[in-house]
Amino acid sequence: MLSRRALLQHLSMLAGLTALAGCSLFGESPTSNPSAAAKPSPARATPTVTRPASTAVRQAAVTPSPAPAKPTPVVAPGAWSLGSPMPTPRSEVAGAVANGRIYILGGLRPNGVSSDNEVYDPATNSWQKRAPLLEPLHHAAAAGAANAIYLIGGYKQTGQPSAECWRYSTANDKWERLKPMPTPRAALGMAFFAGKLYAIGGIQQQDLPTVEAYNLSSDRWESLAPMPTPRDHLAIAVARTNIVAVGGRVGSFVRNLPVNEVYFPAEDRWQPASPMPTPRSGIAAAVVRDQVYVFGGEQPSGSFNQNEIYNVESNTWRSGRPMQISRHGLAAVAIDNRIYVIGGGTQPGASFSQVNEIYQG
Repeated sequence: MLSRRALLQHLSMLAGLTALAGCSLFGESPTSNPSAAAKPSPARATPTVTRPASTAVRQAAVTPSPAPAKPTPVVAPGAWSLGSPMPTPRSEVAGAVANGRIYILGGLRPNGVSSDNEVYDPATNSWQKRAPLLEPLHHAAAAGAANAIYLIGGYKQTGQPSAECWRYSTANDKWERLKPMPTPRAALGMAFFAGKLYAIGGIQQQDLPTVEAYNLSSDRWESLAPMPTPRDHLAIAVARTNIVAVGGRVGSFVRNLPVNEVYFPAEDRWQPASPMPTPRSGIAAAVVRDQVYVFGGEQPSGSFNQNEIYNVESNTWRSGRPMQISRHGLAAVAIDNRIYVIGGGTQPGASFSQVNEIYQG
């Protein structure tokens, strides 16, 4: 039998061991002094020994880290692939979509001005030749609406700018002449919106700010608020309920512009927008998910492979994955969130290609 003194010593030792065991069960850090940690403590001292260490651990765990630096914009994800090449090498073409097929019209080819009408079907990755233009044209503009393709302006074989407006029936494979534009011009932009064709900018003797709209139902042209910056070789795109007019040049590709201006059809007014990062002309644009993708272009030292993307809602730009083949005077058309970038010259000036690149963002 233990004496009263020995029993008290034994109970005191058990209390110390219990305190140490409590520290390890709660995962609390041991004190920084090893000898103090090894020395048994009375049971009552447990809160004062262990809580400060535990509190320090918890405070360290919730101390916020410094905010990371704002990342540098990076190239947006996206992938390019090659579709079946266009049958006729061309540049300075017009392109539009109707009934899920892409129509590439006119342009320049190695032996002169083209009247070609070649149609690409993404579903079969194949091309067909359809009824040629009734007049060879280059630097014209095109847009699709319902079962028709509309073609306006451009340069004739004589080098004179055209005022003609043509309609091609995809069902009948026939062309017909409509009422001409009031202002003859080439290297213009075109958009179809709310039953009207909008002819924007371009060049005659000099660069034009002219905006004219053709009402399909009334067969009438009307003059609208001029574009703030006269220019040619620009790109036009419809995003939401607005028309975006981006890039272009003044007279020559030595004077490329980064200008970006937005037209509000309901109010007949223009508003400046965030400029394109790379001043370019001879470009093409297409819209996916209300974002405007702008491809290609030319300058004295070469053609561009840039793919820059304008977000209409945030009025900001970002870089997309560049084209595999630099080109200008090309067409860009979107179908089912894919963009088909077709034709164009690989070198500044008179050059030609059959390239059909497909961008999946």
